[in-house]
Amino acid sequence: MSDDFAGATLMSAGGCAPDVFSALIGVCITHSDIGVGTVVGSLLFNHLGIIGACGLLAGTTLHLSLRLLFREMLFYSLSIVVLLLVLYDSQFEWWECLGMVLLYGVYVFVCAIYTPLLNKFERYLPSFCREPTAEEEPLTKVCLPH
Repeated sequence: MSDDFAGATLMSAGGCAPDVFSALIGVCITHSDIGVGTVVGSLLFNHLGIIGACGLLAGTTLHLSLRLLFREMLFYSLSIVVLLLVLYDSQFEWWECLGMVLLYGVYVFVCAIYTPLLNKFERYLPSFCREPTAEEEPLTKVCLPH
């Protein structure tokens, strides 16, 4: 199992386990909106707080793979659009929930085949999707204070 696949699926599921249980307790036991607030609030913290803190504390220049960043941003953007559509009428229908779970299944499947698929079709991809060679400078660098 690649580090990319493990990080995007297993490790993230483990890290989100407290959110899952908070949401389940909020929805199933207390019948409140705390479940949705917990999930949406933790997403903001995960994307802004944790990533920002890791970048500041790294103490070195971080090299990001645009190949992976593109996949993550694509699915994250899609998930936000789906969440907005589901929340539009302030109700969660069973088929909307099933659609969200199926979208996660598609994400896991794409994570599993993403790198081999990009490697197979690399010559047809735009430059930001190509993996830089050892001699090339990475396409994205995050320069941080030391």
